[in-house]
Amino acid sequence: KKLEDVVNSYTSRAKTVSNPSQSYVDWANSLLDEGNESVAIEKLETATEMAMQNPEACVNLALTYIKKNELEKAPKLLKQAINTDSQFARAYLVYGMYYSAKRDFEKSEHYYSIAAKLDPKLPDVFVNWAVSLVSQGKKEEAQEKFQKAQFYNPNNLVALYLWAVLDIEMDRFQSAREKLSIVMSFQPRNPDASFSMAYAYY
Repeated sequence: KKLEDVVNSYTSRAKTVSNPSQSYVDWANSLLDEGNESVAIEKLETATEMAMQNPEACVNLALTYIKKNELEKAPKLLKQAINTDSQFARAYLVYGMYYSAKRDFEKSEHYYSIAAKLDPKLPDVFVNWAVSLVSQGKKEEAQEKFQKAQFYNPNNLVALYLWAVLDIEMDRFQSAREKLSIVMSFQPRNPDASFSMAYAYY
């Protein structure tokens, strides 16, 4: 779809559906897929203003701010999301990402653990948790989280690659080669995987 078609479609829908704030969330997600981050933020802000009771809108907007390193704007939105739906696992995941960005790893682990309890299949929850642990030098614990990430989401190649990198750091070269072989079977031109594989044989 062309960006213009997406805009026209969601503008029309947002005016007619019973939950217009959700339409703005959907619209923003499409804009993010198109790479139009600045307009997506506008739509998420609109959705949040229209219905602060929409936790997905709050979390999506908070995540966008975190990625833009506008960290100060995220906590209010995440608190609102959790106050609205205390079982919304993704809100805790993004809260963990917020604290990881601030390098407050103790708090980030706290929120990752809540997210994992609520929804262990949530994409990237164990991956983010593992990366947080690596940042603290807790490599054995990180291995456990990567193992769980792979158990719940076996097709997550990013998780498998990062796990292989950790294996290399821990001199587990055979294990790293096995993981990288899987990654490269799906992504034979992945330059990072190729470089790491060469290093694993060094």
